[in-house]
Amino acid sequence: MNTKHRLGIVFLFACLVLLLVVASFNQPVISASAHQIQAQATPIPIQDDTSVIGSTDGILIMGFVIMFIVIVPVIVYKKKK
Repeated sequence: MNTKHRLGIVFLFACLVLLLVVASFNQPVISASAHQIQAQATPIPIQDDTSVIGSTDGILIMGFVIMFIVIVPVIVYKKKK
């Protein structure tokens, strides 16, 4: 790759980042007079804050599965060389 090609890629990436930053900070203003806020008639049900022991077991197992999917091909590829 020559220097002009790399600078073009960097310029496009910088423009994309700038566009995303501007879009995230440019939120429309909602006027209070245009939209009436109505009070909720029924109370919000109270939820209990009890956690279940072992509720993250599925996440842990998926982490190991993803780790093996990434590591096993790397080990097999290095053994072939």
